[in-house]
Amino acid sequence: MSAGARDVDALRDALAPDASDADERLLCHRYDALDIGTDDAWIDATVGRFGRLDGLVNNAGIVELTGLDELTDDAFDTLMNVNVKGPMRLTQRALPHLRAAGSGRVINVASLSGLRV
Repeated sequence: MSAGARDVDALRDALAPDASDADERLLCHRYDALDIGTDDAWIDATVGRFGRLDGLVNNAGIVELTGLDELTDDAFDTLMNVNVKGPMRLTQRALPHLRAAGSGRVINVASLSGLRV
């Protein structure tokens, strides 16, 4: 399994805090939806380590709690970059490897809050 996060140490501690062989089964890699270079680095590291990519779960997301009348362009851009463009870019980078696997899948995790707006 390969998992990406901005804080790799916290991710590793959360996923395998006591497993001495976790590094053999688990690749924890830096990924930040706002840092475009981390897309390719994570995909490349995963394929390099495991030889293939069978699935991708897009789970990064943020929320902006200000009202529409106070929302700034910068805050909106950040929201869109993390919640929309990040998953799109990561999926684009993963697609060749998912296709090569023959049955690769993409799962997009979304908040149910979007239904209440």
